[in-house]
Amino acid sequence: MKTPRISHLAIALSALVLSGCASFERDWKAAERRPETRSVEKSDAFTGRWDGRWTSAKHRTSDGYSGGRLRCILTKIDDHHYEARFKANWMIFASGYTTVFDVERHGRELHLEGQHALMPLFGGVYRYKGRVTPERFMATYDSAYDHGTFEMRRPQSGR
Repeated sequence: MKTPRISHLAIALSALVLSGCASFERDWKAAERRPETRSVEKSDAFTGRWDGRWTSAKHRTSDGYSGGRLRCILTKIDDHHYEARFKANWMIFASGYTTVFDVERHGRELHLEGQHALMPLFGGVYRYKGRVTPERFMATYDSAYDHGTFEMRRPQSGR
């Protein structure tokens, strides 16, 4: 019996998502152990691991659930750009993506803006705006499908 094409697509997408999650977990653990030897990271108070929650202002489940765990590995590219690798959880689902933020430094605060295009099914283009201190990462997001907030802090060792 021939397997429907949709099953092949589901298997391929699952493998892609799971492999991305596995690489994030490996890099998350490595970022905790890695001594900051690159000169760009040594003097940068914002680079590294962040852990917290994302909260949707628009979508809630029947039991009031509106977000989930959010982790990020933030890396300085240059004085005006940072790469952010996110892993977000919602109920039993997890997804990850990478985006580049345009940044401006204001003393001990980094102001960031950026956008990332997801498939239209997941809201299309997401726009981000926020600020990061050495201790907190706070941002808002907005798309055709959803809007809300990110709030993260530096994780404790082993998390």
